[in-house]
Order: sequence, then C-alpha cells, then structure tokens
Amino acid sequence: MFKYLFLLISCLGFSQNTMTYTMTSEEYDILRKKKDAQNQEAVNEIHEEVRKEYEKVEKFHPHLDAYFLVTKNKKQGIIDKEGKTIVPIYSEFVEIKTFCNNLTAKTDFYFVGSTLIAFPYQYYTKDGKLMFESYFYYRKATENGRFIKVWTKDQKIKIYDFQLQKFIINKNYNKTDGYFSSGMLKVERNGIHYLLSEAGKENKTK
Repeated sequence: MFKYLFLLISCLGFSQNTMTYTMTSEEYDILRKKKDAQNQEAVNEIHEEVRKEYEKVEKFHPHLDAYFLVTKNKKQGIIDKEGKTIVPIYSEFVEIKTFCNNLTAKTDFYFVGSTLIAFPYQYYTKDGKLMFESYFYYRKATENGRFIKVWTKDQKIKIYDFQLQKFIINKNYNKTDGYFSSGMLKVERNGIHYLLSEAGKENKTK
C-alpha cells in the first residue's frame, strides 16, 4: 500500500521532537475526490452556454476561484467566471507568474501563454490585457519578480516593471547582468556599458 509521508517540524528549529504523520492511499483518495468535487462546483457556476463553447473547462489554480483553464482544438486559454477571455485560446501551455507589488504590499500575478514550439510568449494581466510579447524564456531581473527581461524579435533586451505595467525605458540592450543590485543593473548597448536604475535612468560607465 502506498503511503504519503508528512513531516511536521517544530517552528523552534531542529528539534528531536519531530512528529510524523502517515496518510494512507485511501485517505489521500478521499481528499482528492473531495477537492475534485469542489473544483467541479466552481466550474458549474459558469453559465452552461459558456461551458459548451469549450471541449474542457477546469479550475486553473487551487487558490484562484475566479479563473478557469479552457481547452479547444488542443489549445488552451483562460476565462473568468463570467466567460470573459483573459488569455486567448492559442497556447499549448498557460502558466501563472507572481511578483511583489510594493504599492499594495501584496503578491500580485499575471498569466503567460506559450506555444512551446515557437516564440513569442504572451504576457497578460489578470484582467485580460496583453502587456507584451517576449521572444525568449522568462527571465527575472529582480528576485521578487517585479522586473523581468523581455526579448524583442531581433533578440534585444528591454526591462519591464509589472508594478507600473510599463517598460522602464524605451531603449533596448544587447546584454544585461543577472539581477538588479542595490537598484542598479549593468547593461550594454552597441558596445557602451551603463548602469541602469530601476527608475529607467542610465549612467554611462568607463
């Protein structure tokens, strides 16, 4: 019999009083069926005429009750409870990305749709607005995900700020360092090196 092991470790640190709980496969199946039933209840709240438009409708994320993954002709997209299209049905894969929003002091999110076999990746707000397209894989420019690197079709790099929903500067770069450090990012354009601030100001370096 398969068993699922959960370790509950004391918040006080590495304690010898670690408690172990073992869940049986039967218990897991019960919990899984309960969760599936709850997800189906959420799907059923969508108007039947909307659901009929798709081959499959399922809850997109366990902690997001308002968004649903829809499938049609082997392509995926995202709709909300009212049936509004958030991510158009063109993707072979849709994922959610998060960032730290200092304006609200909360973690915010957006959607990324991709075809997996070809660029570009398309980035959408949670309201369904297309922010931009990127011709390379997801690359953060800050650890908290607020800034990311966006590749243009000719493989130049721009920096996007999700909190303000705009590019921090209307210029492209040939190369960039990994992350912003102390609010500055090392970048290079046409052989000239700069320190780029999070506010989008360049300082030429020697």
